[in-house]
Amino acid sequence: MFGKTVRYHFRLLNLLLFGTFLISTGPASAAVTVNGDNIPARGEVTMVDLGADNNLPCRVMAPVLAELKKTYQGKATIVSIDVNRESLKAKKFHALIVPTQIFFDRNNKEVYRHGGVMDKAAIVKQLDSLLAEKG
Repeated sequence: MFGKTVRYHFRLLNLLLFGTFLISTGPASAAVTVNGDNIPARGEVTMVDLGADNNLPCRVMAPVLAELKKTYQGKATIVSIDVNRESLKAKKFHALIVPTQIFFDRNNKEVYRHGGVMDKAAIVKQLDSLLAEKG
């Protein structure tokens, strides 16, 4: 039998590997209402993060997303949707893995999708690129 430490690390590795692949049935097609707001936000660059509080990769991203929400306040909309608590809303984005990050331009068109943990620099690069576009 494996020791507790080995089993723990194996489970952790399994969670991390599982959380790094994206399987998608297609792009998000329609706006979803979250807490009274339409997502993607009309006329604004929007990032939607689909995650779960009980998922290790999602918990790793939580402080990064909180920081970026403050940094981009008034410039871009960053929305976190917990797939367990808001499953009907999450299903409309067609993500089968968490975390998944979906970026929308000002015209509400999905332009980029990423599955797994996305580091702060990569998120900033996507947001800044979309904000720099005219439209």
